[in-house]
Amino acid sequence: MLAAQLRPELIWGLVPRFIGLLYVIAFGSLVPQLEPIIGSRGVFPLAPRLAATRRDFPGVRGFLQFPSVLWLAHSDRVLRAIPWLGVLCGLYLCYGGPVCPWALALAW
Repeated sequence: MLAAQLRPELIWGLVPRFIGLLYVIAFGSLVPQLEPIIGSRGVFPLAPRLAATRRDFPGVRGFLQFPSVLWLAHSDRVLRAIPWLGVLCGLYLCYGGPVCPWALALAW
């Protein structure tokens, strides 16, 4: 009964905003955790793991086995920037507008 009363524009406007809110919460919770866990002085540093993966799976095979944007760069600065970029994309989704599809694709 309630769905019959809501306009489709309202639904299509709220869905990306709720997804944006989820991205803000998810990436925001990663901000204090990512560097202490997989940073250069973290509990489980990422650099040795990527080096071992590169050694065991040469070429493109390593990326196909373990796909990650961190193959491009995995410094501590990048590890600090990635969750903040996700929070920013989530906030753009909550705001709406013509940037939404780009923010959604970048956050994904």
